[in-house]
Amino acid sequence: MNELERAAKHWSNPPPIPSRTRWWQSSFIVSHINKNICGEFVNGTHGGDIKLIRSVSEVALPQAISVGCGAAFHEIKLLEANVVGHFDLYEISEDRIKKIKDAATKAGVLDRIDIFNANPLALNHKKKYDLVYWKDALHHMLNTKYGVEWSFEMLNQSGLFFMNDFVGPSYMQYSEKSLDIAEKVRKSLPARCMTDPRDQSKMLPYRRVRPDIEKLKSIDPTECADSSNIMPALKIVFDKVNIIPTGGVVYFLALSDVLANLHEEHDSELLSTLMMCDDVCTSLGEYLYAVAYAIKD
Repeated sequence: MNELERAAKHWSNPPPIPSRTRWWQSSFIVSHINKNICGEFVNGTHGGDIKLIRSVSEVALPQAISVGCGAAFHEIKLLEANVVGHFDLYEISEDRIKKIKDAATKAGVLDRIDIFNANPLALNHKKKYDLVYWKDALHHMLNTKYGVEWSFEMLNQSGLFFMNDFVGPSYMQYSEKSLDIAEKVRKSLPARCMTDPRDQSKMLPYRRVRPDIEKLKSIDPTECADSSNIMPALKIVFDKVNIIPTGGVVYFLALSDVLANLHEEHDSELLSTLMMCDDVCTSLGEYLYAVAYAIKD
């Protein structure tokens, strides 16, 4: 079984995530991230993308492609908002392809998508696009520079490259500085926040640890395999690329699992302070996520 086959097997039946343990399960955090992306506190993990793409291109982009689209939640939202006319969707998990068809049918956009169970980067792909869209997928490429170069070649003249993704260290080998910040944030929280949501009799550790690389590879060899090279690749391939760092040291590293113990409304002031801390980290160059877009000249 090769690397992509192992990844496909993992994403066909991923382990469940307990409710509200990750940042994307918090409407408060998502809306704050969207504010950093598009300037408005809009809802949904698709909201910032839609607003920003609309500000860059006022008319719908006729032909778009998405690689590693998962269940295509975000791509379907772009179609519903008429930001995109038609999507070619590529996904290596057959189970997720079934989910795409069901979701697209429910949304009434099935006739505006074509779905392929393949890796387009390995194909002799001739078609050109008005939008190459990467949503939490570029960090799964084994060679991210090639992924960015391929994206450039797939674009029509004046076509738009758009990425919203994890850009932290490869295989999540976080810096000591990021781990130190996350630890200090956890230690500053009320004791009630540190209860382990999976076992109420235990407390979460203050110090986060780096994943074991070999164990991570055995589960999904594509997980953040080359993520540290995304940012350098963008600057090399595109003459003019707009990069919006969107944080993550606090909301991803520090608050993973902790988030289950924070109430969206009752703890809104604490969440505001935590997101302010995340913004400060970002301004000092400590961040794990970013949005990037560029127009092919």
